[in-house]
Amino acid sequence: MTFKGPDQYFTPDDRAALTARSRITADVLDCWLELRRLADQIPFASDVDASLLGPSLPYVFTLEQLDGGIARFRVAGHHLNDLMGMETRAMPITAFAAPGERTRLLPLVDRVFEDPAIVELDLIASRDGHEAKEAEMLLLPLRNRHGKVTRAIGCLVARGPILFTPYRFRIRGSRVAPATVGADPARRTGYALAEDPIDFEPKRPAHGGRAFKSTLVPYLKIVE
Repeated sequence: MTFKGPDQYFTPDDRAALTARSRITADVLDCWLELRRLADQIPFASDVDASLLGPSLPYVFTLEQLDGGIARFRVAGHHLNDLMGMETRAMPITAFAAPGERTRLLPLVDRVFEDPAIVELDLIASRDGHEAKEAEMLLLPLRNRHGKVTRAIGCLVARGPILFTPYRFRIRGSRVAPATVGADPARRTGYALAEDPIDFEPKRPAHGGRAFKSTLVPYLKIVE
């Protein structure tokens, strides 16, 4: 599986091989890919129009990289606020990291801005007495008005009902791919699962009643 050029898109088989990506995450990625195709380069933050994201908006966020490499939320959908139990705007992205996970998360976030790169994360949060919650995060680079990659757009999609707050996530797996147009897919690095894959069968549909659909990879599910 490789990332396509600017005029090509992921096929269903590609998506299944790449990640257990929900429909929401796929829509955000498609929106960014279209902006990149039109610009023939990484999009400007000003190119992003909220109307293009539609039902995905509650799960979408934007980041700004500040001095010292800190990435903070500029805008965050209410799904993120619900998971945290408070307003997440202006918080660092590491607020969602479980204890000990910041040292794993920060280098991946840095790659979004420095390579620049597309980064996808498989996440899980747990607390005694509660069922573990699986989630996925997507990070996509954007340029500021000066043309520098100091912004990013992404989404955080957690499955199932919110039973406690705040949710702090561990990274189970990560994927990193070049974000620039014409990047050599062979340079893609960092497909790794921190734990063995497990079957995921939600007890109830997530995201407004949508069901999870099986993919060609047995342990991956896609939200319909």
